[in-house]
Amino acid sequence: MSSARSNRKNYLPENSRLSVIDLVFESVAAILQRPLRSIMTMVGTFLGIGTFVVLIGMSQTVSAQISKQFNILDATQVNVTEVAPSTNKGIYGFTVDSDKDIDKLNGVLSCGIWWQVQETAPVTALPGVDGSSAIYNLYAIDGSLLKASGAVISQGTGFNQFDISTHQHVIILSSAVATNLGINDLVNAPAVFIGGLPFTVIGILSSDQRLPALEVSMMIPTTTAMDTFGLPSSQYPPQMLIHTKLGAADLIARQTPVALSPTHPGYFTAISALSSNSLKNQVVGNLNTLFYILAAIAIIIGAVGIANTTLVAILERTSEIGLRRALGARKYHIASHFLLESILMGLLAGLMGSSCGILIVILVGLAKNWTVVIDPYVTLIAPFAGALIGMLAGLYPSIKASSIEPAEALRR
Repeated sequence: MSSARSNRKNYLPENSRLSVIDLVFESVAAILQRPLRSIMTMVGTFLGIGTFVVLIGMSQTVSAQISKQFNILDATQVNVTEVAPSTNKGIYGFTVDSDKDIDKLNGVLSCGIWWQVQETAPVTALPGVDGSSAIYNLYAIDGSLLKASGAVISQGTGFNQFDISTHQHVIILSSAVATNLGINDLVNAPAVFIGGLPFTVIGILSSDQRLPALEVSMMIPTTTAMDTFGLPSSQYPPQMLIHTKLGAADLIARQTPVALSPTHPGYFTAISALSSNSLKNQVVGNLNTLFYILAAIAIIIGAVGIANTTLVAILERTSEIGLRRALGARKYHIASHFLLESILMGLLAGLMGSSCGILIVILVGLAKNWTVVIDPYVTLIAPFAGALIGMLAGLYPSIKASSIEPAEALRR
């Protein structure tokens, strides 16, 4: 009787053993035994990790392109604003020769004066038509501003010296304004009417690199603006935009106030566009935050997918679990088995997802002629993130599997 009890005790589940190697082999065998189900389980993590790598890679690549463009503009642009204007001096505080004085500085490529006209009136493409009128921003610019700002005139031309000196009623429209007014070309010298005053359209602006506000506005010569609307106001003071050689912006910013007014340089503030770093950082930061949120959502979706598939697998393998328990497997053996399956599938899905994600980022970079930027830590962490997702997603299903009683499982 005692010997029988002893033999029975030796086969109790509490005395069973499961080595790590056996656990790994069993988990791999279970994955390979049901390849279709394993693939379906890994799809969620594959897409999640792949999307994560793509979003992070694109975020870093796009941020690098934004920083590159900002850096180029930062190193070649100076903005000048008058802070103590005096009357009866040409264009408010600037003189008629201000641009010539700045052009003499070594490192200056071009410069121009501009301001927003305070009183903008409804504009129409036909005289005496008020019902269809619209209000757009109206800017006063001199003949060299568009060159300094990097504007692109798709049709017509900019203002010349004749237009400026003779105070011509001519106007340049942005492509957006021209389209809204129904002006598609300049063949018949179309005109627009601002407050009933006619202005001949001589150019259509499609883009402006340094003054994007001009892309949705109208522009008239500075002399015409002063005749029609008066001198600039303190609310919209005149400004000068200076385009410099690469790296000369900071030096030109220090020299410009003295060049404009040797006796009162404090009347002007010249700011190198290097101060736009805060704007650049804000744009890049907001972009990165958006990509990170999308990446997190993708990972959560992957985790939910692998958890659901693992739960379904447990229901399908209830009889197998019961047989293992009846043959002596402990609860933590069952839990370890299913948990390791989830971890291995997550790791494999992470490897494939990160590889495909990197490939997609590289292809997009080649198509856009961008320099691809991917943090190496992201490519190293991504597969392990997949394993972590598999572990977290398989934790509850593995516990649930271990709680199945042998007798109940075998009855199903």
